[in-house]
Amino acid sequence: MVSLGKKRNKKSIYFKLHELRYLSYIFFMVQNQLIKYTEAMSDVMNYVLSSISSNTYVEPSSDANKNILYYQLFEELKAIMQKHVFCICLFFFNKLNLFGSGN
Repeated sequence: MVSLGKKRNKKSIYFKLHELRYLSYIFFMVQNQLIKYTEAMSDVMNYVLSSISSNTYVEPSSDANKNILYYQLFEELKAIMQKHVFCICLFFFNKLNLFGSGN
């Protein structure tokens, strides 16, 4: 339970002891995770650039960061690309009036 207090234009947050223990425990896990993601950023960008035009799974380079689930990243890329291609096609079909107006 986090409570907010306000006294004389001062704002304060009150934590219970078990909440502080929990936050101090997960802080280092979150910090380590962010460090790993920061270190992997260039590998992820290289992977995205090399696999964005592929229809089949592309293996990451052998020296790519091992903390990234590349197969999951590939599936997410494909889902995003399909959605964008669909939206672009819809836009052009609408502009070209290929759907017909039904009048």
